[in-house]
Amino acid sequence: FPGVPLAIVRPDSKLTLLDSLNKRLVYLKELCRALEIEAELVHARAEDAGQKREMRERFDVVTARA
Repeated sequence: FPGVPLAIVRPDSKLTLLDSLNKRLVYLKELCRALEIEAELVHARAEDAGQKREMRERFDVVTARA
């Protein structure tokens, strides 16, 4: 989850975490709560989210894990 370390070193940035599996989002929600990181969590595949108008041209930086 490469967005989490970025949020730690850049707490002034707005963080959106996207994942296709709900169980990972549950984990990320708990992780963000424990680390006091404010984040928006989105349950979707990146390929599908990129097709939605509200998700396009919204982010300055995007990271992904292999």
